[in-house]
Amino acid sequence: MATPLNNQRSRTLSPARAAALARLLAELDAWCSPRSLAERSAADLRAFVDAKLAAGYRASTLRRQLTMLRAHYRRLYLAGEATAETYVGVRSVEF
Repeated sequence: MATPLNNQRSRTLSPARAAALARLLAELDAWCSPRSLAERSAADLRAFVDAKLAAGYRASTLRRQLTMLRAHYRRLYLAGEATAETYVGVRSVEF
């Protein structure tokens, strides 16, 4: 029987979504520097979101960005480029 993890359709990002994700990941990279992707934690993402809230970002914008990051980390996890712990941690971040 197929599991939800290996039965997902492969999706490609639209050019606009890919550009938005690239900008968001660049912001996150700058925020987390010098820690690598493998060293990042849910606490890092939580601090990133809190800083954006303090800077005046709207809740709807941050929800959309969190959705993009969760999907990105899911793709990384499925590709074996992120651990399950990292993926679950990213999924747990809310505000």
